[in-house]
Amino acid sequence: MKYLHKFRAWLHRDGFEAVQPLSFRAAKFFDYFFTANRMTLLGLLLCIPAGVFFFWNDVVAGTIFMIMSLFTDWFDGAIGRYQEKKYHKSQGLKPMTLEEEMQLSFVKRVNLRGVTHLGRSLDPLVDKVRTFVFLLTIGYNIVSLWVIRGIIAVGITLTCVRLLKQKMKLDHVGANRFGKYKIWVEVIGMGTLVFLYQIQDWVYYKTCVNVCFVFAFAFGLASLVGHLATGFLVYRKRERIVRLNAKLTRESTRP
Repeated sequence: MKYLHKFRAWLHRDGFEAVQPLSFRAAKFFDYFFTANRMTLLGLLLCIPAGVFFFWNDVVAGTIFMIMSLFTDWFDGAIGRYQEKKYHKSQGLKPMTLEEEMQLSFVKRVNLRGVTHLGRSLDPLVDKVRTFVFLLTIGYNIVSLWVIRGIIAVGITLTCVRLLKQKMKLDHVGANRFGKYKIWVEVIGMGTLVFLYQIQDWVYYKTCVNVCFVFAFAFGLASLVGHLATGFLVYRKRERIVRLNAKLTRESTRP
């Protein structure tokens, strides 16, 4: 169990501290116009024209919209952390609990400043939509079908596991470190597919693209295992506390 605790701490540790100063500058610029959740939803909306243009085989226009959508994935986290520090931590305020946040309407939750429970659930979901749109349009005839099916299956399973963890309050449901690695590898795969799209006759073209998405699939599986492992750890800890409390109650009521 000691190693599982270390694994959980490693999964949740931010592996991209080096870009924090740059992300805070970007967040400061967008602070007046956006919350993190608004930026995430903007990224979701940008997937629509990207998918349409890719479906029409207009790679240039589709790539422009997809790049803008990918940028929102970086900006939303930066805005959330910046606003959390500016509007909550600086004033000694605690983040809202899931129960408190669920009392609000969806619009009010979208407009909340800082890191929110909605954002932790929404951001990974939008990442999956972005990847599915890409793979099922421009990537469909290039990426192997088993890789596409695997990524989609893992993505759907991850979404279900996160919903279950949130309902049972088993650890937080945001992307863990493997999930972040998966996203970066998917971005590399998208870039490779798009920028080499005009030379599809190159013998190693499909191989390069497929290798990227195979790694994305592997990181997705690792992310799923991480969510299951950390959820199980929290569940075991909770069960031990319940059993201990029950034992203390029985002992205290003995004559």
